[in-house]
Amino acid sequence: MTTTSAVDTATGSAQFITHSPGTGHSARSGDRKMNAPSTKPTSPTASRRQPDSSDRAQAQVFAAMLTVEIDAVSALVDEAEQLAHKARQIGQGTARLWHNEEARSQRKMLYELHRQLDALHARFPDGSG
Repeated sequence: MTTTSAVDTATGSAQFITHSPGTGHSARSGDRKMNAPSTKPTSPTASRRQPDSSDRAQAQVFAAMLTVEIDAVSALVDEAEQLAHKARQIGQGTARLWHNEEARSQRKMLYELHRQLDALHARFPDGSG
């Protein structure tokens, strides 16, 4: 009797299994892949909805994080420029080139962070920092 109920339970629960781990496909032939992206086009109005209070709160947090990151990268740019200047003064051409390249790389990152912060301010002009 326990064998029959165990088989019935296994058969009954098989209908609820929609994904077999490791196989990448569903257990039933008509099911779609569990994490497959939707192929439905999104409407233009859905992507341009008005921000709500949770969006604004998240924007404020993100703006604060970007500001901290901007300050840190700015310090790295200043440090690399100072080291390049010192290397030039003592005749270390290779070190000067390396520090100049480091400053250029960090400056590029700084410009990207400012671009992101500007975009955030444009999207949330009233409360993103």
